Amino acid sequence: MIAALLTIPAAALVGAAALAGAWALAGAVLLIQAFLVYGWFKLAPVPSLRGSRLVAFGAGVLATAVMMIRDKSVSIGPLAGVLAAALIAAFVHELSRVHGREYLTASLAATTTGATLTVLTASLLAERTAPSGGSVIAAAMATVAAATLGVQLPGSMFVRVGAGTLLGIAAGTAVGSKVSALGLGYGFALGLVVGLVAAAAGYVMDAARSTRRLVLPIAATLPIAFASPATYVVGRLLLG
Repeated sequence: MIAALLTIPAAALVGAAALAGAWALAGAVLLIQAFLVYGWFKLAPVPSLRGSRLVAFGAGVLATAVMMIRDKSVSIGPLAGVLAAALIAAFVHELSRVHGREYLTASLAATTTGATLTVLTASLLAERTAPSGGSVIAAAMATVAAATLGVQLPGSMFVRVGAGTLLGIAAGTAVGSKVSALGLGYGFALGLVVGLVAAAAGYVMDAARSTRRLVLPIAATLPIAFASPATYVVGRLLLG
């Protein structure tokens, strides 16, 4: 429950920043990326922690910078280049470790996954460039907050993820009904897709509590990271 309660203000921060402007959103994205990296490497420890964190957070910063300095294109194509650079950096980091090559595969997997999470979060900046992009992100973040709260209900995996998705749909539809650029139909579709993704991420982190590896920073921000590319895809499909 604590993680879900932390996800709500984090999602509210991102949604409010998206309405405030691109630079405000970039600051919020960098903050989410920092918490993602810190929490991820607590959940998936690696032999050379400092270097892995640097690669993952550096990838997020680069992705954010690329999204901010590019032209007005809504494409997330430049993020592919950032991911490629992050993969190369991860290999170089592993090869340069001075204390042997133990857990090389696990360390490489953890580092590249952390970098991928931070880079995907930057896709929100591409959506912000699109017409009504700020409203789409705000509706998506309301969906994330509602979905992660729904996952806290008792029951099986299907019940909890289903409840989270339904609450996400309700939140997306409610926000969409208040925004003329979205409307009920678009709000419903956004709530369905983003709600399902956020609920699944929230359930995974909540289930990790049984292994005593739950770390609040990653638990609070992972639903936002998962929802970011979903928000972009749905926004482009619905609004073009």
